[in-house]
Amino acid sequence: MDTMHSNTFKILPSPSCLYYNLIDMYTIPYKKKLNQVKHPTIKDVAEKAGVSTTTVLRVLHNNGYVSKETRAKVLEAIDLTGYHFNMIAHSLKKNVTRVIGHIIVGHYFNPFFARVAYSVESAANKKGYHVISYFSYGDPKREAEAVDLFISRRVEGIIFTTPLKEENIYKVMSSNIPVVMIERPLKIPVGDYVLVDNFSGAYEAVKYLISMGHKKIGFIGVNPNRNSIISSDVEAERFDGYRQAMLDSELEIEPELIKLSSDYTVEEGFQLGKELLSLKDFPSAIFVTSDITATGVMQAIYEERLRVPEDISIVGFDDALAMYTAPPLTTVAQPFEEMGEVAINLIIDRLRDKNIESQRRVILKPELVIRNSVNLFSEEVSSRRGY
Repeated sequence: MDTMHSNTFKILPSPSCLYYNLIDMYTIPYKKKLNQVKHPTIKDVAEKAGVSTTTVLRVLHNNGYVSKETRAKVLEAIDLTGYHFNMIAHSLKKNVTRVIGHIIVGHYFNPFFARVAYSVESAANKKGYHVISYFSYGDPKREAEAVDLFISRRVEGIIFTTPLKEENIYKVMSSNIPVVMIERPLKIPVGDYVLVDNFSGAYEAVKYLISMGHKKIGFIGVNPNRNSIISSDVEAERFDGYRQAMLDSELEIEPELIKLSSDYTVEEGFQLGKELLSLKDFPSAIFVTSDITATGVMQAIYEERLRVPEDISIVGFDDALAMYTAPPLTTVAQPFEEMGEVAINLIIDRLRDKNIESQRRVILKPELVIRNSVNLFSEEVSSRRGY
């Protein structure tokens, strides 16, 4: 290549350089205009409303007396000026965020966890707090990520709906952030608990079936001895409630009528329901420890061309979707609203009083909700089955 052509290539800019020069040529004027835009301030709002900046601040913080007429003027001025209050910056300046983190072990499409999440958020909003929810899906690594995220966001408390790892709880506590564990707390001496009396709920459900004349009562629930990283206390308590109700009524507990699954799913409910119905003398009633599993059991009953409750009665647990089954399912209702309220109050108590040291444990009582899935035991049905 001769010298002239070589120098020409040195003088001309590269294609990428031309591209960025063109971008700057078109965008720099707009960047300058954006930089010249004046963002409305509290002073602008005050002038527009004809009030003092102190009055505007009272409206923004909802703190102190402001007449309805003046408040309306300020709110209108905020709309007209386009003023945006930087709540995050204000919260950090005051060293409060009014945000609570909620780490949920299950899936968002599981009605139980959806109901708990809603109850926590609803209770927090009533107290002037916001909630950020994070689903761990049973993964300790995701739980650890959520803890790090919430600590970095300076949340004022963290609720675990079934915690997975002790070190995650201790990490939160070491950051001076209050912790509340819902449903399946870890057996550690820190953090507050919100529990449900699963034993009494199951006991009441089975006693109700017995009061309706049923003696041959099946049990479908999750195996307490399953290989899982989460606590199995809930499963053990619900089975113990069934067992004790049968014993107190001097009824025989038949091992073949007890079916245990590995998880709360429709599919396992269907399969275990089929197994019970394949018995020569299948039960006249079934207690199922989850509404989700109970829907699978009901599908199995219908596939066998039997009817609920005419041919077989069924009771569930949770009241997460029982009202939507056909017929509506009699079930043990979890106190979802109370769960959220108690959890939020426990956190707020610790925020207000840093001297609370003892671990607090609140046990809530579930309630049997009677709908249309249980009938009186009929001798006509029993003779048809050969009992």
